[in-house]
Amino acid sequence: MAMLRKLQQGGLLTGFMVAPLLRGAVAGDVAMRGAGREAAGLKSAIVFVGSAQCDWDDSTCRPGQPTTAQERIVYAVEVSADGSLKQRPELCVDVGGVPAWLTAAKVEGANCLFVSRLDKDDILGLPLSSDMKPELPGSSTPAGGQFPVFSAVAEGGTLLGANYGSNEGASAVSYHIGSGCALQLAQSIPHHGGSNVVLGRQADAHAHGVLPTKDGLAYACDLGMDTVFVYKLLSDGKLQEQGRVQTPAGCGPRHAVLHPGKPFVYVLCELSQAVLTFHISAQSPLLTLAQTSSLLPQGASARGSKAGEIVMVPD
Repeated sequence: MAMLRKLQQGGLLTGFMVAPLLRGAVAGDVAMRGAGREAAGLKSAIVFVGSAQCDWDDSTCRPGQPTTAQERIVYAVEVSADGSLKQRPELCVDVGGVPAWLTAAKVEGANCLFVSRLDKDDILGLPLSSDMKPELPGSSTPAGGQFPVFSAVAEGGTLLGANYGSNEGASAVSYHIGSGCALQLAQSIPHHGGSNVVLGRQADAHAHGVLPTKDGLAYACDLGMDTVFVYKLLSDGKLQEQGRVQTPAGCGPRHAVLHPGKPFVYVLCELSQAVLTFHISAQSPLLTLAQTSSLLPQGASARGSKAGEIVMVPD
């Protein structure tokens, strides 16, 4: 299943894809291209899929295992408008590490793929050729923390990211994007402490996602702290904290998405498996909780399952 959300630049879209053909968690982002355009958009998409290895909460998963050759591959699939899939092996590349998150963007006329390499603690910037093939070797930039798990391009061409961390190393980060899709770390803001509500997941801070907005703010979800940080993105690419919003205990905020036309931001709770609707005030950067919507059937337990992604489709 692929869910897509449109970027502002050119013909690139980014989103989340889950595919059952690889071992462990498989996630990726989407770069769009098409032989022609229809009223609703492009005719086909090249979907890049990267492995996030196995789920560390799974009893069969053994963190620290050597990365396998298969886990280093960014795979490519072409998705047609009717939803049919076609493998594109000629576009697959070995990125030399675990590609836990992929972000496609068009920056200064260049198509780029930014690969968060979980086991390397870095971000790999790869130019995309005219036929959408990632061009190796690319350029590696330190993540500014431990276990990079997310990135997104803000207005103006700054890349924002989240480092999950372990004990320490959790942080919200920003990078300047240069020529050839090369990155330069602008700032890393450490997150500290956990809410300790869900044992084994919230003993420490775990930054998991950063949502940039068109008005220069960024909402950073910290799963371990049960907190959404509100940052302002400055002209020099650095982040300035504006405040913090606490989620319900044990929520584990993972990712967030904006309503396309109304002042609301929706936060996905990975651990409690709910969606929080926050109202955005014109007078304050802080958010006000308006609604909590469970993703579970009535009476069902959240045990053994997690909420993984939230997107907003154009319609």
